[in-house]
Amino acid sequence: GADDAVLDGFTIRGGHGETQHETTQGNAGDPLHLTPVTILAGTNTDAGAGMLNFQVAPVIRHCIFEDNSAAKGGGAYNAGHSSTGSDRKTRVPLVAHCTFRRNTATARGGAISNDLGVDTIFLDCVFEANRTDEKGGGMYNDFACSPLLLNCLFTGNEAASAGGIGCDGGSSPVMRNCSFTANRSTDFGAGVYLGTGPANDPVLVDCVIADNACPWDPSVIYLWHDNRPRSVTLS
Repeated sequence: GADDAVLDGFTIRGGHGETQHETTQGNAGDPLHLTPVTILAGTNTDAGAGMLNFQVAPVIRHCIFEDNSAAKGGGAYNAGHSSTGSDRKTRVPLVAHCTFRRNTATARGGAISNDLGVDTIFLDCVFEANRTDEKGGGMYNDFACSPLLLNCLFTGNEAASAGGIGCDGGSSPVMRNCSFTANRSTDFGAGVYLGTGPANDPVLVDCVIADNACPWDPSVIYLWHDNRPRSVTLS
């Protein structure tokens, strides 16, 4: 991506990352999430198989992202400048009237992953049948990313945790008229997952979270640690 670039009416299919994952001591090859240092270095080659937006703010509209695969952000990966502070970038990617389907990630964000304070805007988007081995089948937000989602549908997405959408590290998206249905997880949070701190405090306005499936966790919104989601009904 690039500032002021417009991608309109394209199908992006079959992109693949280089499957290079971060590791921890004693667990070589585990597909764990990236650190801020790694992200800012810009050296990761396995994020955003369909599209990579690194510290830029393009417009993507009327596009289909399907069958793309990476370690993080199979469909698209968006990263900002930093999670906090005066250097936080105010211009963000705009994604409108797009469909993300059958994208996969081994680590985070089957369809979308947002990192480092980028508050991407999603309008009238569909996230369908995306999958990750770890967190965020439809979308994963980390390091103070609080995207705006209006009129979006998350359905049929799968993950170990956060089948629909997952938030860690002080990520508090605002979601209005969004639906999370028929998403699945094997561990936690089939529809909406709020994880590790700082607190993740999303706002959900006129949203539907229903018919999501986790074998043992019936929570509508899964809460880990001190998270305080706010649900508002205006209609």
